[in-house]
Amino acid sequence: MCGRAAYSAPCLSAAAKSLRGGGGTSAAGTNPNTASCGDEKPRSEVKAQGASTNIAPIALPREISDRPNASPGAVFHVFRRSIDAPNDPDRVECAPLIWGLLPHNGTHSSPHLLPSHPHFSPSPHYKIFNARSETVYDKPSFRGAMREGKTCILAVDGYYEWTKSQSLGDKRKQPYFVRNEDGRPLLLAGVWARVRTGRGHETIETFAILTMDARPEFAWIHPRQPVILMEGKGALEWLTRPTPQLVERLRSTPKKDSSDNAQQKSMWDKLVAHPVDKKVNDAKYQGTDCTAEIKLATKRSAGSIASFFSPGGGKKAKVDKKESAPGASSSETRPTSTLTGMPKHEKAMAEPDCNESVKEEEFWTCSKCTYVHEGAARFGYLACEICGSPRTDN
Repeated sequence: MCGRAAYSAPCLSAAAKSLRGGGGTSAAGTNPNTASCGDEKPRSEVKAQGASTNIAPIALPREISDRPNASPGAVFHVFRRSIDAPNDPDRVECAPLIWGLLPHNGTHSSPHLLPSHPHFSPSPHYKIFNARSETVYDKPSFRGAMREGKTCILAVDGYYEWTKSQSLGDKRKQPYFVRNEDGRPLLLAGVWARVRTGRGHETIETFAILTMDARPEFAWIHPRQPVILMEGKGALEWLTRPTPQLVERLRSTPKKDSSDNAQQKSMWDKLVAHPVDKKVNDAKYQGTDCTAEIKLATKRSAGSIASFFSPGGGKKAKVDKKESAPGASSSETRPTSTLTGMPKHEKAMAEPDCNESVKEEEFWTCSKCTYVHEGAARFGYLACEICGSPRTDN
């Protein structure tokens, strides 16, 4: 599943260059104010993955609002085959579409609203923001668009997925950010449609992201993930010659002994995921720290077993506090220990100094998902409790 992504102008510019065969450039090294892609060298480049193509320069919008926590209902500039020259495979355009596909025409009584309308709501676009690659050629919502070759590519810095929180007492899901480790943009396969809004001849264009079964190394986060395209000719094939066979090939796991899939395997191997702050759970939050990596740690809740046996916790502590309340008899207010019932001055003589017996709590951190394993039990684990990665002590 893919329902949230980080979207930026540098990422869009880098993706346009990669589509022309300039080779995946890091999004951080591109110029977001470039009007067209292909004529300007970025400040930092890495080795090209795709071969050069004959694609003409792709005109990009001069102003793009960065959205580090973008969701369905928002407008994205996506790449697609030029609708002005649909039979020319060398013409690719960058057009503004709304994430969240609307497969049917609106009506006069229930029209589709454009983002510029004062009553626009993203809610209708949350119904179909993903398309299962296994059935994209069969489902009525996508079948017509796929047969007409209405495929597109959404370029993002990365996307978010959620898993259950491991912090005791915190039921909010933990977000993870999936990205390319070298900073290249992720090219997500999509399908788009144009329908009438129901208000005269007005039309609206929307799209959905194709999904597939998650690869084993990412299935611990979510069982589904978006279909990610290779740069260069691999991505252009999705725009110009989409077929059921291509969809099947895109969502299949590359074989280790297959030289044809070496590039695709390399692409998957470069994907990394790291935990981010739970502020991302709110779709309205657009802080610059959305994609920043954090360290996960377990938290003890007030009702945990550890707190029950800790000083001041449990029923015994509550009883002692009640017995020492004002108005109690002298025998009831005698200072006693919550553990032995001995007078405090006798307990101080019988027990060793607590500061001498305190031992620093041991823990280890997973090198993959950064989950912190605290306590005597978890410290003995040989694999991560969350993602299953083998323990690697530094």
